[in-house]
Amino acid sequence: VNVGLWQPDKNQTYAIELARKCWDKYGWTYIFHFIGNQAPNFENYWKPLMKNLPPNVKIHGEKDTKEVSKFYKMADLLLFPSDDECSPLVLKEGISNGLKILAFDLEHYGDTYINYIEPLSNNINKDYELLLDTIHSPRKYNVNLNDSKYNIEKFANAHKNFYKNLLNK
Repeated sequence: VNVGLWQPDKNQTYAIELARKCWDKYGWTYIFHFIGNQAPNFENYWKPLMKNLPPNVKIHGEKDTKEVSKFYKMADLLLFPSDDECSPLVLKEGISNGLKILAFDLEHYGDTYINYIEPLSNNINKDYELLLDTIHSPRKYNVNLNDSKYNIEKFANAHKNFYKNLLNK
């Protein structure tokens, strides 16, 4: 699953290319679900992408919180190729739902997420192999899904402390 507003920083282009590689080799084995608003002010980004989607990509548009939660619960993996983020709620939600996560380990995250993600490399061939390996491997960590509130607070506090330390430098 991929969650986020369709705009360049969220980098759905990269996720679609990974989906295309999966389609070319495995057909319907791997389905990629995209949830997020396609706002008119970013139409120049997302509209061309809609014209050439592989068949294994399903676009669901913007969903309310309950619906997004269902996607997290059903997903095998969260693919979050955003290359410019501040404090990504999507990563926190993925972690609190116990998902395997592929994401770029952005410098300003510090060490906040590294124990919970498989870092993307920005090399489509390597990341395709990483995607397949991650889907078929056990989770890196265990999360008590009944305790997701605790996890969100933990990551929010880690982020708050990270930024507080950054400002004090």
